[in-house]
Amino acid sequence: MNENELLIKNRLREATVILERANLIICDESWKCDSSRPPFSSFQLVIQGEGTVQVDQTVLHPHAGQLYLLRSEERRVGNGPLSAGSVSSLC
Repeated sequence: MNENELLIKNRLREATVILERANLIICDESWKCDSSRPPFSSFQLVIQGEGTVQVDQTVLHPHAGQLYLLRSEERRVGNGPLSAGSVSSLC
């Protein structure tokens, strides 16, 4: 484990998260998310499949088993066939 991974792991252990809502989103090949800037941060867990999410200028290609953080106020655009459990929280 490198120094950055260790730092992140330790910080996550110390984090306090307030769960506001949890959703399961099932998407087929035609799924597309238009540009949005939500006022809340969210953790996304991809249960199965894969897709593409653009956050500002960064393109992510999440696939099954990945958990990632989408921070509030970032512009998001997404598409692809995936089944994602979305856990949103005000951090």
